[in-house]
Order: sequence, then C-alpha cells, then structure tokens
Amino acid sequence: AFRGPLYPMVLAIFGFIPGDFFPAGIFIAVLSASVLIFVTFELLKKIFSTVISFFVTVLLVVNPVFIQYTYSAGTDMFFNALASLTLYFFFNNKELSYKNLILAAIFGGLSYLARYNGIFLASFVFVILFVNSWNLNWINRIKASLVFAVVFLITFSPWGFYCLSEKGSFFYNENYKNIAYEVY
Repeated sequence: AFRGPLYPMVLAIFGFIPGDFFPAGIFIAVLSASVLIFVTFELLKKIFSTVISFFVTVLLVVNPVFIQYTYSAGTDMFFNALASLTLYFFFNNKELSYKNLILAAIFGGLSYLARYNGIFLASFVFVILFVNSWNLNWINRIKASLVFAVVFLITFSPWGFYCLSEKGSFFYNENYKNIAYEVY
C-alpha cells in the first residue's frame, strides 16, 4: 500500500544469490549507490565542469546520510538511483534525443514502481512544454511531452491495472497515511 512492487521483485531476484534477503538488500543498495555516484558525476560534468562535478560527487560520497543509506537494506538508495537515471537521460543532451527521452520515461516509470512519490518525475511533461530547454517549436514540444507521458504511463500500467482490478483505483496507494503520520 505504501510502495510499488519493483523493489520486492528485484530483492527476490537478488535474494536467490546469497540465499538471504538482508545481504541482497545491502547489495542492491551498494549497487544503486554506485550508479548514483556515476550518474551524478557524469550529469554534473555535462552541465557544469569536470572540477565542479568532482567536488560535488566527493561531497555526496562523504555525506553521512548517503553513507548510511549505501549499506542499508531498503528502497531509499534504489529509488534514488532510478530517479537519478531519469534525470541523467532527460538532461543528457542539449538537443532532443528521443532515445534518451524514452529511457528517461522508462526509468521515471520504474521509479514510481519503486516508490509512489516517483510520480513527481511525470512533471517532466511540463518541463518539456514550458521550460523548452531544447528550443523546440510547440508542435515538437507537444510531441515530445506525449512520448514521455505515454512511455512513463506504459511502464507502470500493468501495476496500475492490477490496482484498478483489486482496489478500484489505477493509482491506488496509501502514502497519505505516511504523510499524516509524519505531520502528526
């Protein structure tokens, strides 16, 4: 009710290797942290410079919270890696690349399947339309935003249809309880 099915599926696959879910969860977190470090460095290098990218990545790696979640079995680092891959592929080129746009949408949909708050990545539809960092005309902006939205939706739609049949809502989740608990 609070998270999608992706992390338990990945955990089940990796759980067969050591025969125990806890070391598998730690392995997934370490692997995800490695992906996140690489993606952070590469993306910031493209946006700023190698020097800035290096220092930001070093600050990320020595951050105590990052270190804690690197060896913690849980969805946090896994989700962070998927969301970062979405950002990486979305901002990878200065010009529109449908290949990268589709990869960004797939990783965005997978992020939603890992944790429901990954739905924020669907807002890239509005970034394409209104920020227009690729300098597209309106027809191409609408086309690119539709490609992103459709691929994003297709990625998690099997889970959405399952939730619709079982719970009566395509976007069923109970994250509002987590938020209410934290506020209370």
